[in-house]
Amino acid sequence: MLPRPSRGPAPRSVRSSASLGALLVSDPLSVQDVARVLTIAAPPGDIVDWDATPEAYPVMTPTTESLTRLSATTTDGLEVRVFVKTIHSFRHWPMIEMIPPEQREAAITRFPWRTEALVYGSSLVRDLPDGLRAPRVYAIDDLGDDRVRIWMEDVPAATVVWDDDRYAAAARALGRLAGRTHRDGLPEDAPPLYAGLRMLWSMRISSQLVSTVRDEAIWRHPLMAATAEADPGLREDLLALAAEAPAILDQLDRLPHGLCHGDACPQNLLPDPDRDGGLVAIDWGFTAMAPLGADLVQLLAGRADSGELEAADMPHTEQIIFAGFLAGLADEDVAVDPAAVWAAFTGGLLVAKAFAALPVERLGGHFGEAAPEFFLQRARYARFILDHRRPPSTVG
Repeated sequence: MLPRPSRGPAPRSVRSSASLGALLVSDPLSVQDVARVLTIAAPPGDIVDWDATPEAYPVMTPTTESLTRLSATTTDGLEVRVFVKTIHSFRHWPMIEMIPPEQREAAITRFPWRTEALVYGSSLVRDLPDGLRAPRVYAIDDLGDDRVRIWMEDVPAATVVWDDDRYAAAARALGRLAGRTHRDGLPEDAPPLYAGLRMLWSMRISSQLVSTVRDEAIWRHPLMAATAEADPGLREDLLALAAEAPAILDQLDRLPHGLCHGDACPQNLLPDPDRDGGLVAIDWGFTAMAPLGADLVQLLAGRADSGELEAADMPHTEQIIFAGFLAGLADEDVAVDPAAVWAAFTGGLLVAKAFAALPVERLGGHFGEAAPEFFLQRARYARFILDHRRPPSTVG
């Protein structure tokens, strides 16, 4: 039985003017494609009905074209859910004008936007550490014109408490992921991966975020002026870090490397509906070979970016995840100096997150204006990161 859309095809483009800059985009999904994928995803039984619901996502995700959730019902009453993600080249990004004209062509040419699809199609995600898995992928379609559609398991984003045990378990799994590839190397079918922190530094941080910190006019905005009043040394310390960043990147290059998910924030580590305590890692578009400990950056920063984790709680959390990551390396019989892992973690945190901690994009314009307390909260977050410029007396 060929499935029929219960509400008709999803609209080609639906936009939201919400202050967070959410953007809804959805391509119509053909009945033939839906039937093909549901045949793979569904248990035995005919599909009697299905619908497609566009999903909101932040406009600042430049390689995401659309997110759609499929929900289908079989003749025996079972529900089948599929998540459909379409990715595309930078050149299709509606906000491409945010990249300075002299840098756009390089961004379009250099950014490996296909990485997520290539990783899902390789053995990299078929042999993950126990307790960590990727979503099941049903089909990957090259749509032409630098666009790829991924049809995958729709993993429920259940509400969970990120307590010490969950952080430790996630860090341990990430340590095992990095450790086994450090020990054994990548599989033969490993695709080209993201270039890591150097690419992020050259394409966004140094060219856009650092220049914002240098712009005196930005600091005259009332929210930034209040931030500077709360932490008078913040701008000076950020500019000092900008000068130090090339040396930090050089140091990171010399550290032992392993496979890094690249965006292992709590929001991308979902509870596994098939295993108590297990995790499903989504969004593999920044997968890279990176210094052992690099994945701890997003694991710590994810809930701070969203305002859920206060700077005052971050020292405790970082020690939990650092210990968990070392335990994961030990699980894989990988002996690495803990100081090297700490250097990878804190160096990555400084370069990747210190400048991004201040939400300057929320000073108005496309994204609306953030509340003053949110700005101050993020300033405390930036200060926490900057304090890692002073090495601790002990590691671990």
